[in-house]
Amino acid sequence: MKIIYLILLLSISLFASIGQVSALKGQASLLRGSESLALSTGFKIEEHDVISTADKSKLQVIFNDGTIITIGKKSKLDIATYLYDEQSSDNSKTNFKFLKGAFKSITGKIGHLAPSKFKLSTKTATIGIRGTILLGNQQRVACTQGTITVSSNGILRVVPAGMIVQTP
Repeated sequence: MKIIYLILLLSISLFASIGQVSALKGQASLLRGSESLALSTGFKIEEHDVISTADKSKLQVIFNDGTIITIGKKSKLDIATYLYDEQSSDNSKTNFKFLKGAFKSITGKIGHLAPSKFKLSTKTATIGIRGTILLGNQQRVACTQGTITVSSNGILRVVPAGMIVQTP
C-alpha cells in the first residue's frame, strides 16, 4: 500500500501545475506532448508546454514564483524548464524559449534569488536576467528595469535599464 501511495505522490508532482493563464485576448493554444488544447483564462500550465497565440491575440501567464510572461500575436513560447523550490534557490531554474513573436517578462522569485538560473532564449540570443523587466522579439531585446545579459554569436552584452540590443 505504501508503494502505491508513493507512486501516486510522485506522479502528481511530475505533472503539477507551474502556473496559469491569467489573461487572454483572442485565441491561443497549447501543445502538451502530442495533444493540442485551446487555452482560456485560468488554464493550468505545466513544464514542457508550448504555447501559441493566433493573429490579433495575446496571452499572459503567471508562474508559481510570481514571474509574469506575456506573449503577443502570432507568438510561440516553449516552457523548456521550470523548477521552483520555495525552500532553495539551488533547486530553482527556468529556461523559456521564445520560438517566434514578441514577449514581455517580469521576473519573480527565481529571478531575484537565482538570477544566473533564469534564462530566456530567442532564435538568435540567450538572455540572462538580474531582477528585471524586459521586452523583446526575435531580433531585439530591451531592458526596462534592472539589468540583463544578452549572449548572441559568442558575444555577451550587459544591457542596463533603458537600453536595447539588436541580435544578428
